[in-house]
Amino acid sequence: MEINSNQQKSILITGESGFIGRYLSDSYKNQKNINLIKVTRENGFDLNSDTWVKKLPNIKIDTVIHLAQSNYYNEIPKKAKNLINININSTIDLLEWSKNNSVKKFIYASSGNVYSQSRKKLIENSLLGPSSLYGISKLAGEEIVKKYNNSFDTLIMRIFGVYGPGQKKMLIPEIIKKIKLKNEIFLAQSKGLYFTPIYIDDLINIIRELINRNFNQKNLVVNICGSEVVSLNDLVKKLEKLINKKAKIKITNDEIKYFIGSNELLLKLLNIKDLISLDKGLKLVI
Repeated sequence: MEINSNQQKSILITGESGFIGRYLSDSYKNQKNINLIKVTRENGFDLNSDTWVKKLPNIKIDTVIHLAQSNYYNEIPKKAKNLINININSTIDLLEWSKNNSVKKFIYASSGNVYSQSRKKLIENSLLGPSSLYGISKLAGEEIVKKYNNSFDTLIMRIFGVYGPGQKKMLIPEIIKKIKLKNEIFLAQSKGLYFTPIYIDDLINIIRELINRNFNQKNLVVNICGSEVVSLNDLVKKLEKLINKKAKIKITNDEIKYFIGSNELLLKLLNIKDLISLDKGLKLVI
């Protein structure tokens, strides 16, 4: 059952200045019945500190969306403390604050990185076994969130490979950059990574639906990913055509990695009929 769209609603978003947060915030720009509380460093919130929650407004919040995460996931062990503070400790702080402020729903942005490596499509009850500190921190966040499901509805989004215009320093924008600059692209055994990318507009529509709907489940975990399984080699070929430049490829003997999510539960849960294809999404990015 969907919530009445005319009902005034307050939504608190952490990480609002990030890629997903900006798009989500912009999607509510013209909705007068939505009061957005934006938790960003620019607004004076430092999630790396242990006092940041004291700055949160003393108002009724319907839904908390915890998108914030450390930007230093590739700088371990140097920035391990920052990653733990933001990905784990700030999550605990926010959960406690939400409990004390009668929040109704808490949505946590996790990652497909919580799963163990598998060639098969990963479903929500697939084996967990993160191989990076980033994945471990996200899994720790999930486990902590679950402990609060008697205080409010909890929903965990395991996001795989989001992309779209304006994104920086992630897989697809980096591959585009390398093709344009004629920098080497390394492909494990001529294929490279296999993954299931999802376009940002689809992700935002999904998050909004998850906010609006009431599920008969206290602690929902759902994969959010595209339906197409593509290899890095497939991606490079598509981008070569769009950019009209030949990529500089180097084949390696490295092990092929798999980051393949199943969105079967998601499609059923939200009655989604179709998602933006990778071909269409890449055209919107270039």
